Amino acid sequence: SCPINSTDTDGSAKGAAAQRSDGMIVSSPSERIARTFSAGGARDSHIIPDAADQVEWSHLRRAVATLLQQEYFDATIGVVTFLNIIVMVVDTNANAECETVDCSGPLLSAIGLLFLGVYTCELALRLFALRCQAFRSVWTVIDLTVVIS
Repeated sequence: SCPINSTDTDGSAKGAAAQRSDGMIVSSPSERIARTFSAGGARDSHIIPDAADQVEWSHLRRAVATLLQQEYFDATIGVVTFLNIIVMVVDTNANAECETVDCSGPLLSAIGLLFLGVYTCELALRLFALRCQAFRSVWTVIDLTVVIS
C-alpha cells in the first residue's frame, strides 16, 4: 500500500519531519523536494524504507532496493546519460548535413535503442522495488516521462 497522508494512527497531524507508525518518514512537500534534489546519497534513498520495514518484502525486492540505494548505481546511470548526450550530439550533427534522409546510420540508431533499453530497465527496477512509492520521487516521474516519450 502507498500511504499518502502524514497523520498518525490516532488521526493527529504529525510535525514537518516525523516518523509514522509504519516507519516511513513523513515530511512537507518542500522538504521532500529539497531532499530529492540535494547532493549526496542515492536519489531514491529517502523513499526506500529501512531494512526492518522490508521484512515482508521478497529477497529479490530487497536486493533491488539495496542496489537502488547505492551511489555507484546512480553514478553509472549518470555516465550512461552523459554518453547518451554525446551520441545525441553526434546524431544531430550527422542529420544536420542531410536535408531529406536520415544520415545518422544504423549504428547510431542501435546505440540510441540500447540507451532506451538501459533507461527502461532502470525504471522497471525502481517500479519493482518501490511500487507506487516510486512516484514520490521527482526523478522517477521525469524518467517515466522521458522513457514513454
